Amino acid sequence: MASKLNLPLLGFLLFLVIPTYWVRAQNLENIDKEKPVSISGGVQLNAMGYTVKGINSRRAPFTWIGTGNLNIDLYGWSVPLSFSYTNHQGNFQQPFNRYGISPTYKWAKAYVGYHSLTYSAYTLNGHVFLGGGLELTPGKYRINAMYGRFQKAVAADTQAGAAKPPVYQRQGMALKTGYGAAKGSIDAIVFYAADDKNSLPQVPDSLSVFPAQNTALSLIAKKQLGKRLTMDAEWATSLFTRDQTAARVSQPSGIKRIGAKLMPMRESTTAHQAFKGGLTLALNKGFIQGRYERVDPDYQTLGAYFFSNDLENITLGAGWQFWQNRLQLNAQGGIQHNNLDQTDISQTRRWVSNYTANLLPTDRWQFTTTYSNFTSFTNIRPQADPFFSTEFDSLNFYQVNQNASLLMSYAFGTKERKGNIVLSSTYQQVTETTQDSLSARQASFYYSNNASYRINYVPLNLAISIGGNLHYNLLGLISTTTWGPLLSINKSLMEKKMRGTFSTGLNQVITNKLATNRVMTARFNTSYSPAKSHQVSLNINFLNNYPVEQQHSFLEWTATARYGYTF
Repeated sequence: MASKLNLPLLGFLLFLVIPTYWVRAQNLENIDKEKPVSISGGVQLNAMGYTVKGINSRRAPFTWIGTGNLNIDLYGWSVPLSFSYTNHQGNFQQPFNRYGISPTYKWAKAYVGYHSLTYSAYTLNGHVFLGGGLELTPGKYRINAMYGRFQKAVAADTQAGAAKPPVYQRQGMALKTGYGAAKGSIDAIVFYAADDKNSLPQVPDSLSVFPAQNTALSLIAKKQLGKRLTMDAEWATSLFTRDQTAARVSQPSGIKRIGAKLMPMRESTTAHQAFKGGLTLALNKGFIQGRYERVDPDYQTLGAYFFSNDLENITLGAGWQFWQNRLQLNAQGGIQHNNLDQTDISQTRRWVSNYTANLLPTDRWQFTTTYSNFTSFTNIRPQADPFFSTEFDSLNFYQVNQNASLLMSYAFGTKERKGNIVLSSTYQQVTETTQDSLSARQASFYYSNNASYRINYVPLNLAISIGGNLHYNLLGLISTTTWGPLLSINKSLMEKKMRGTFSTGLNQVITNKLATNRVMTARFNTSYSPAKSHQVSLNINFLNNYPVEQQHSFLEWTATARYGYTF
């Protein structure tokens, strides 16, 4: 195993031992200045009741959940703990099967247990692991390291109809070191992970499950060029072995020659690269930005659950402020395409643009509008077939997504009686077109409109809001309209220690000009804080589905009581 880890393991151990010595030295110097022990946290108990009449129950009649957190501070070291438990044992058979603590002290932080860390998008990116980690930020330097189990071995399960593939146990480690200042920064990342091929019994080749191995390297830099121009970039390469049992390559070439010093190069090992970067020009009242990203086909890392590859992005953006900053304009556009190596039978191009305008003509009026246009073009080239011919050499497919919104608000009144009016509208359209036809094969439209009038009586701690909504959706030959009024009342009592809210709405659904559904909802929520550390709340939801045509009516009640205590 040591021959496989090689340089990553040595570097990991080196940077783990040295910073640990620094932290201990720092603790001893200031240990007499820290408060010996302090404990804080809180608990919350939730009880939920549910009943329904007219239809089958859609949830359990009674549920309770207890949650809490505890933070222990010992001579400056912070150790947070948390727990959660419920009466539904089917979902929480082992309520403490995942745990993690993150003690901190000044510029040092440790991770013990289950955690997810992100070093960069192309190396370690949010993957949960069980193990330990370290994060040090002494001055302008930063050092991050982790080691742990990324997944545990699971044997193949061929019962219950669908077969579940086996999973090898996977261990991984990562090291990130860097230096950052006001005018620039640089970081280097080494990530390594490998499956233990002995963690499972013999796996048949027919399952196409093989022990993998991966080393990913990344270099991230940011530099201030003059007073207004900023450059940032990241380059990464990933050496990915799909099958550790494949034969070794004795004389690798290119980047694999360097990678051979980090892990064995095999016939199933591939090397791919990724790059992204950008330039940002800061102006007196605006900015101009350009960005570029390219990820090779089949680029992947064992430090991420999902990864988008085989893409090239070019984007441009700009923003500006006018009229003493009362008018703000932002625009961004770009293009993306895949099939970088021209080996796939299809290629997709996407054009993206979005615009935002915000206008404040006076202190009382505000207008905001947005528009985005997401267009994709796919070209499918049929594979050559000597026994089949088609009149089309290729198939072109277009899809256009358009989104637009408008928000208008007006504030009025006095200090004792404040009010506002809000109007909003949203439009969405999805259009699909094939070949060179300008007529849409399939299109869907969605319109959403909302209006509200709110008045706040400040001396009475009372606020009343009335409004309405109108939604329209068209998909093919099916049109759906939903509309109805809304009412909301908020009241505070006992010097604002108690707050209550009541809201209700009635929505009617019309499908192809026929009434199909009518639903009334009502919600009541109250909260009371008898003391600073205590809070009690009660939430009641009511739903009444009125009979329309052949539908059955039903009544549904949900009540939730909560108690919270912090210390």
